[in-house]
Amino acid sequence: MKKLLNSLLFIGTLQMVDCHQAKGQLYQSSTKKQSNIVTNKVVTIACGQCQFKMHGNGCTLAIKINNTPYFVKGASIDSFGDAHANTGFCNAISKAIVSGYLQDSIFIANKIKLLQH
Repeated sequence: MKKLLNSLLFIGTLQMVDCHQAKGQLYQSSTKKQSNIVTNKVVTIACGQCQFKMHGNGCTLAIKINNTPYFVKGASIDSFGDAHANTGFCNAISKAIVSGYLQDSIFIANKIKLLQH
């Protein structure tokens, strides 16, 4: 009986250690994700291929954060008017305030507000 009690106590201790390690890993990954959150940041916005010389097919909306370009998911190149107009994103670089997050080198937009166009 004493061996059974000691075994159960030992197993319980191991489970507590695993639980704390898992919580630590969870905390680390959520901290990492928080570093990818962008809130009300002023960025440049334009066509990734035409203005930022990014690789891809066709014309795709992109932003630059700290001089690094990211394609945008959550808004299209024509969401703010004709991209091929004189002041469209394929012919001009604009400024915008954006909120969202970076995931796999793509900006997932929650909000895009143009400052000039």
